[in-house]
Amino acid sequence: FYMKQNAYDDVIKKLKEAIKYTKSRKAKARYHFILGQLFEQKDDASKAKIHYLLAIKNKPIYDMVFYAKMKESLLLKDPASIAKAKKELLKMTKDIKNEDLKDVIYYTLGQLEEKENNKEKALEYYEESVRSSVSNLQQKAKSYLRIADMNFDGENYQRAASYYDSTVAILKDDYPNYTDIVAKKKSLNALVTQIMIIKDQDSLRKVAEMDTAQRNKFIRNIIFKVIEDEKKAAELKAQQANNPNNGLGGNNAFTPTTGNQGTGQWYFYNALLRSQGLNSFIKLWGANRKNEDNWRRANKAQTFDNLTDINPDKKDSVKGNDSLAMKSRDVHRPEYYLKNLPLTQADRDTADKRILEAYYSLGSIYREQLNNTKKSAETFEQMNNRFPKNKYEAPSYYQMYLIYLAQKNDAKAQKAKEYLLANYPNSDYARIINDPDFAKTANAKKGEIENYYAETYQLFYNKNYNESYSRSKDGLVRFGRNDFTARFAYLKALSEGYLFGIDSLEKALIIVTAQYTKSDVYEPAKAMLDAIKKKKNTYNPLDTLNNPDNLPSTVYSYKELDPHYFLVVLNGMNNVNYIKESLSDFNTEFFSTTKFETSTLPVKDKAYIVLKTFKNKDDVMEYYNFVVSKDIFKNLDKKEYQVMVISIENISVLLKRYDVEEYKSFFNAKYIGIKQ
Repeated sequence: FYMKQNAYDDVIKKLKEAIKYTKSRKAKARYHFILGQLFEQKDDASKAKIHYLLAIKNKPIYDMVFYAKMKESLLLKDPASIAKAKKELLKMTKDIKNEDLKDVIYYTLGQLEEKENNKEKALEYYEESVRSSVSNLQQKAKSYLRIADMNFDGENYQRAASYYDSTVAILKDDYPNYTDIVAKKKSLNALVTQIMIIKDQDSLRKVAEMDTAQRNKFIRNIIFKVIEDEKKAAELKAQQANNPNNGLGGNNAFTPTTGNQGTGQWYFYNALLRSQGLNSFIKLWGANRKNEDNWRRANKAQTFDNLTDINPDKKDSVKGNDSLAMKSRDVHRPEYYLKNLPLTQADRDTADKRILEAYYSLGSIYREQLNNTKKSAETFEQMNNRFPKNKYEAPSYYQMYLIYLAQKNDAKAQKAKEYLLANYPNSDYARIINDPDFAKTANAKKGEIENYYAETYQLFYNKNYNESYSRSKDGLVRFGRNDFTARFAYLKALSEGYLFGIDSLEKALIIVTAQYTKSDVYEPAKAMLDAIKKKKNTYNPLDTLNNPDNLPSTVYSYKELDPHYFLVVLNGMNNVNYIKESLSDFNTEFFSTTKFETSTLPVKDKAYIVLKTFKNKDDVMEYYNFVVSKDIFKNLDKKEYQVMVISIENISVLLKRYDVEEYKSFFNAKYIGIKQ
């Protein structure tokens, strides 16, 4: 009763009385063990130690003796006693009755080493605890978490991220500070994503800049290493088959890995590491798991990748064994490594853009999510040194100015301030520095305008076009020129289109494209204007359509409430990366809180790039219309690709029939309202 109220002093009092009245040694041992935990919680180490020893003295079941010894050893303070305890614990690891408890022993040894500030040794013991864990997932999670925390404290963020991933995978959500652990995991995953973008793009650039002979030699060496690793993996598998006791423990146990490990030069493709992880995966997750997506989930919806097996004649999916698509999926062929290299200037520009975006995101994550201002400033400096006069230079210098002020590094703060004032004198950042009250006034006004625009857009989104049209007109007059002026004008034009028809939409878009040539709405407005001019005779606003049911007989079904995919059909494989990167950049900018999955499937002479999953037709069509309005693939000839949406059921049919034009006719009629 008192324990449930967290009235621990009363708990202690009642347990001491209970010990006096019981004759059961087992009960006394249990009460002393609880008292030891309570005094440990009250930071009274001497009393806690006494009760743990009394628990052992009453000879309870072995598990309680074991845990009492672990707890008692952690309360020791003098070096001699700690050294003696460590020897005793190591001796216990060799006792057969402790086989299932070795993970706890090694974890305790790690805690003792940490107590003496032996961090490297502590990490070794925690990792040994993970490797030794058999069935105690709670202990495995604790060991993972301690390794993650130590790496985080040491600013080894990539390794920390891997261990936080492993921790959360098996940690119960009622664990203390579970929410904080998950939040830290997400922040680190975002951080590592940006680090890997920079590393990957730099690696690809380095290989792309080699001359042809160097590049071919480099790739041959990679392929040679892949073959060697596969041989070693096969030998290892044979050894484990001959010696079953050698497979599930030792150095092959599953632990998170990052970076270039093993013998392969190209760290993405190390077959040996994959093979070595298999046995430990089985140990952790079991052997009877199907090789499928989302295998951790109890309830799985059908996914696009599962549909690839519907093709009964897989030989027809590529043009023979020597096709480019086949080669680009074979790790033993040079085409596999060449497909992602930025060999053209356009590809190099795209790579530089991704690196710049990653640097700025990285610096911001260090500062805002991890509170590591030193790393943040270093990252911004690296970005600006590498990309002078980039689009993030002004905001990054302002962030550095704030960081140096907080660090009381007046010299660097002054330098950042002077650079901003000299190079961006009319920016908001310069105004804020010169006039602290400007920020309050500007933010208040900007907040008012932004809220008004958000409310107006929500009305448009909810198809209340009369109100969105009226408020857009009011916003243009009421607030004057500001960051949202062009957006109000564009929203007004779209509302006009739905209210008054295509001619009104066309006239309004002509005004928008003429007045706001440098705004972010220019491109989508121009794309929509071009589309109107091209298909004016067949265009209808989407929500004025009645579904055309007078189509010829078709194999495709129209089910608005079914889950849907966004689909790009590309002629060949050459521009797959461009499409995927364009979608990634677009989603980062406009759908940063939504997690999309992208899949690529070579089919005959085409590539299907699929973004999944949207809950229904309206959901995916909203996304489709936004993509089309933004014209995000503008650097690619429109003859090279087609953009559509497709239901889960219909994609199965499309993959069987290979007839894109047939589905395109169905899509145009049912989703767009264009009758052939």
